[in-house]
Amino acid sequence: MLDPVRKLDLDQVVTLGLTILGLAIAIGGVRLKVGSISVPEPGFFPFLAGAVVAALTLCRLVALGLQKTQSTVSNQSTGAVWKAAALAAALAVYTLILDQLGFILATSLLAVAVMRIARPQSWISTIAISVTLSVGCYYLFNVLLKVSLPPGAYF
Repeated sequence: MLDPVRKLDLDQVVTLGLTILGLAIAIGGVRLKVGSISVPEPGFFPFLAGAVVAALTLCRLVALGLQKTQSTVSNQSTGAVWKAAALAAALAVYTLILDQLGFILATSLLAVAVMRIARPQSWISTIAISVTLSVGCYYLFNVLLKVSLPPGAYF
């Protein structure tokens, strides 16, 4: 007989947390004003990223619920789950600090976090790549595409 109240395993708990975090990021993007595809506002990409994270993790949550047997989680997949959770948390912090710090500084910090979590490298290369990436994105979006970015300390 099936137990109607089944204990959640680590994968399900983290996936549920990421779903909630994705929804929170999407809501944060709405608060920044989303705009449209042709005229995106500062909250467009955070909203899009949060919605995608929420949708994908919700699909994963449903798939985990449909599994008939419990499987043990290996150390490698546990590490991958925690990396995914850390990356989602970094994205959530990014949406919170974007208005206060401005695009370049907040994006540089996000890029440093992502690079250190995904594949740790030397601090010098991490910072150099992060600053280059954020300044390049600022130039692309603000100067070339004329997308207004959040005000703040750009440098």
